Amino acid sequence: MNEVINNTALVLKVDSAEARALLNTFELLHETTSIRVLDLAKNLQYSERTLRRKSQQHFDISPSELLQKVRLNQATLLLNTGIKCSQVWHQVGFSSHSYFSDLFKAHYGVMPSEYG
Repeated sequence: MNEVINNTALVLKVDSAEARALLNTFELLHETTSIRVLDLAKNLQYSERTLRRKSQQHFDISPSELLQKVRLNQATLLLNTGIKCSQVWHQVGFSSHSYFSDLFKAHYGVMPSEYG
């Protein structure tokens, strides 16, 4: 299994069933604003340390960074459908509009309202 996920912010090589399971869990739970790494680990039946190690092993980033990439990717998909920025940030799991906008601009070089 050698799959490359390349959706704007989300460029990840998924090279095993374990990596796919990690990514699937993050994609399913990304909308929960209060989700923590510990919650993700429990959902996968891992310790927090094991999740950090596996995230680093498969994606070369921390679980927090992976969650951020999944959220930003979902935001681009929603923005491309015409949903307003003021609705997108909360829908994809960010706790603040300004934080979302800052991250989005850092990743894409434009504000979410200018994307597309």
